[in-house]
Amino acid sequence: MLNFIEPLLELEEYNRLLAAVRDRLRPVSVIGPSESQKAHISYALCRHCGKKGVFVAFNEMQARRLFEDFSFFLGEEVVFFPAKEIMLYDVEAKSYDTVYQRLSALNRISRGDYSFVVTSVEAVSHKLLHPGKLLRNVITVDDHGRLDPGELVRTLVVSAYERVEFVEKRGQFAVRGGIVDIFPIDADNPVRIEFFGDEIDSLRWFDVNTQRSVGHAESVRILPARELVFDDAGREAVIRAVKRDAEKAGKRNPELARKINEDMERLGESWYFPGIDRYIPYIIDEPCSLADYLGDDAIIFMDEPSRQQQRIENLLLEHEEMCKALIEKGSLLPGCTGMFFDYGSISSAVSARKPVYMNTVSADAISAKGSLQYSIPCRIIGSFRGSMDLLAENLSAWKRGKSRVLLLSGTRGRGERLRDSLSENGIDSVYMDEVSRPVLPGEVVITRGSLHKGFEYPTIGFVAISDDEIFGRDRRKPAKSRGRYQGRPISVFTDLAVGDYVVHQTHGIGQYVGLEKLTVEGVKKDYLKIRYQDGAFLYIPTNQMDLVQKYIGTEGKQPKINKLGGSDWLRTRTRVKESLRKLAEELIKLYAQRAALKGFQYSKDTVWQKQFEEQFPYEETEDQLRCIEEIKRDMESGKVMDRLLCGDVGFGKTEVALRAVFKAVMDGRQVAWLVPTTVLAQQHYNNFVERFKDFPVSVEMLSRFRSRTEQKRILKDVKAGRI
Repeated sequence: MLNFIEPLLELEEYNRLLAAVRDRLRPVSVIGPSESQKAHISYALCRHCGKKGVFVAFNEMQARRLFEDFSFFLGEEVVFFPAKEIMLYDVEAKSYDTVYQRLSALNRISRGDYSFVVTSVEAVSHKLLHPGKLLRNVITVDDHGRLDPGELVRTLVVSAYERVEFVEKRGQFAVRGGIVDIFPIDADNPVRIEFFGDEIDSLRWFDVNTQRSVGHAESVRILPARELVFDDAGREAVIRAVKRDAEKAGKRNPELARKINEDMERLGESWYFPGIDRYIPYIIDEPCSLADYLGDDAIIFMDEPSRQQQRIENLLLEHEEMCKALIEKGSLLPGCTGMFFDYGSISSAVSARKPVYMNTVSADAISAKGSLQYSIPCRIIGSFRGSMDLLAENLSAWKRGKSRVLLLSGTRGRGERLRDSLSENGIDSVYMDEVSRPVLPGEVVITRGSLHKGFEYPTIGFVAISDDEIFGRDRRKPAKSRGRYQGRPISVFTDLAVGDYVVHQTHGIGQYVGLEKLTVEGVKKDYLKIRYQDGAFLYIPTNQMDLVQKYIGTEGKQPKINKLGGSDWLRTRTRVKESLRKLAEELIKLYAQRAALKGFQYSKDTVWQKQFEEQFPYEETEDQLRCIEEIKRDMESGKVMDRLLCGDVGFGKTEVALRAVFKAVMDGRQVAWLVPTTVLAQQHYNNFVERFKDFPVSVEMLSRFRSRTEQKRILKDVKAGRI
């Protein structure tokens, strides 16, 4: 990938930036790069400095996108460290994939087995065990080495591996005579260890389905299965500290003390139990951060610091409110708060390492303080939306200007087809599986790869265009189906309160009684207990909660509970199906009438539309891009649009609508924007003026902030078509 970053050395501003990063005398602020350019510049700086790098994105979604970009440059040398969900309740049916990914990442980071770490500010805010405590239970098993089987089993139990009859998933182990099967949390297959006494006679990977060997293993490193691990002394210290505080709280709330003592009994018996997260402040007595796992030389990149700060403030507020509610409810000890670092602590730890701040628009207050600022002249690439003519037109201009152009294609076949299509449009290009030589001035090279966004460095004539810009977002994998039911599914039992009415797919409406632990065939699990007519109860394993949904009905009105095995529920479902059929017929008729109506057919996107969209200072989400594409398609089709754009506050609805507004204005139409409050009208007005300032678009506002004279003038201008 050196041929992808060497052109940056021709950029004077980049060389000054590189010198400052090498000196590490002061923090550095980089202004200008878009999302994928942040990955490109960060990767280049670390490679040219000969250092490892850590990129801290402003939220988890941004981190995952950037991880994919860094993976294009670095392959398996990049490590992703995700954020995790803190569970303050006992949840049996929980996926530990994120925990396993975090542990695997921490293991690689602590060993220096990485070139780049990509993470989010949420992930960095989690308090961690000291590396020595977390990784002391790592087991290294060597073929034909010596290992006490009993000590191995004990370490696995302490490390929160689940003992089962047959290994089926990560984090499990099984013992049969002199054979121990283990499924390490970071492995694709489980490993089988055959002992002869304390000597390892055989070490093999095997297939979990067929139980057949799939390969010999020279050495296997087995990581702990949880982030919270103890030794005997540590566990006893936690139990004593929690019981001491529980005794104080028990004077006011005996039920809380009883619950906590039960938890400590479980901890004393099994080392781990669901809900242990609520005792993190007791377990992590000396909190460490991700920085404690890193080497001293790693360069840290902080992405949009002001947005990071806002994200952590929101995260802490949500967590504090949840803890406060649980404490008031008597379900949590007051000492069980403080599980995250605030942004001040994060910033202080990072500042000592002289970080590189990344800002797309301008240096914010955090990154500007005491930092050297460098502006990198760069530009994002707009979408060609599958138009070979438009792509060829731009490529011709770049070739005439002696720019070096890299086109990224997801597969070899697609890349070769793209080369042929360009040839038909009069553009010569070269396909390479890997860019093994420098791209020549005026040359177009197609290679395998993927970035979320393309970019251009106009002053040095270097352009990278992604698959998405060439073909449009429809080339991405479609979103996974959400399944059959779109009501209010229950993801964890804490979504329910005792007394809530629920609906089972097969048995109908019942009432949730609570959670009950049952032993079935020697296995102890949590079950949802649901009461039906005549005192009958239904027990549902927590891992089958998708069969149950919360009842949604008229507020304050209690539904009739069904009878287990009765026919009432079947008749109800039959009636509902018939009602739905009639409703569907009415909707089909209504939409057929709407489809027959003809609306104004808008033109295809103009050059100004592209320029307007390129000025959006942030990277669009996939949902935003999908909605924009669908709305534009409707506008250009000539049919009457019938859409409702839904989304939470701050998720980008306004930008989607702004692009539709701009498209309408470009065809000489007028647009009215109705909002619920005067303050919101002013905010939107300011936003519109800012976004449209570079285009001949007149924006005005009608509200009580305008005088009667101004309102009359505005209405007159609207009628005359001047607005």
